[in-house]
Amino acid sequence: MDHPAIQDEVDKNYEAFQKLLPELIEEHNGRFALMRGEKVVNIFDSVHDAVVFAKEKYDDDLFSVQKITKQAVDLGIFSHAVHVVSV
Repeated sequence: MDHPAIQDEVDKNYEAFQKLLPELIEEHNGRFALMRGEKVVNIFDSVHDAVVFAKEKYDDDLFSVQKITKQAVDLGIFSHAVHVVSV
């Protein structure tokens, strides 16, 4: 998948995440939201776990991971930089 398509997905997901953040913070503060198609797919305890799950599920790499904190942190394209080891 080309970089512009991934960055576009990341940007759209981040905008959606910012809107969802107030309700996510209540129950999931400090965890990580896996986003795809402007929706939360799942919540994880680590960015690594989120990326491993996403890489196994989505061959097109069209996803992003956002940290759930009171101040939104855009992990952006760097969420794809986690080294995934196959078992």
